[in-house]
Amino acid sequence: MCLSTGGSTKQNAQLTVGKCSSDKSQRWTLHRIYKNDSLFTITNDKSGKCLNVDKKSRIVQYTCHSTWKAQRWGLGGSLIWSKAHNGKVIASNSTKAGSHPYLEKAGSSNPARGRQEWGLS
Repeated sequence: MCLSTGGSTKQNAQLTVGKCSSDKSQRWTLHRIYKNDSLFTITNDKSGKCLNVDKKSRIVQYTCHSTWKAQRWGLGGSLIWSKAHNGKVIASNSTKAGSHPYLEKAGSSNPARGRQEWGLS
């Protein structure tokens, strides 16, 4: 499954999980915030907006502001963790297209890891 904007370019559009395709709404580019830093902003190739955590802890896209903690992300193996939320990671407990990813505490058990692992290519 892949993170997607669902084709939306709207501000605050909540991300979904969907079957992976070549669509630009599922393509994301990482931008290192500072030269020697391990934090990134993650920009959607279709909308040009950044992966963001809103005040309700939903994962949305929003105009990029590299100084916002809500848009700072770290990578740890196959995990994507949020700087603004004490290192919680992006997870999805459904393979159903259209379900929404969410943040949760990183887990070491197989079921938790399966919900939290994302591939980069």
